[in-house]
Amino acid sequence: MSFGKDESADVRALEDEVSNLQLRLMRSENQKERASLLDQLVEYERRMEWTRTERTESKSKWFDTPAP
Repeated sequence: MSFGKDESADVRALEDEVSNLQLRLMRSENQKERASLLDQLVEYERRMEWTRTERTESKSKWFDTPAP
């Protein structure tokens, strides 16, 4: 799921957790457990995208360049 070797350790950790949750979700046959895993999966995916966006924007030269 990683999009580059430049990814932060935080993003890689979140990717690992997303992968683990996906596997657990596929293997579970308990409806309540599946609902809980799905909720967790959505939350971790949101955190991962937030972390990626935050990291990309903080490195962007767009913020360092004054408007014409």
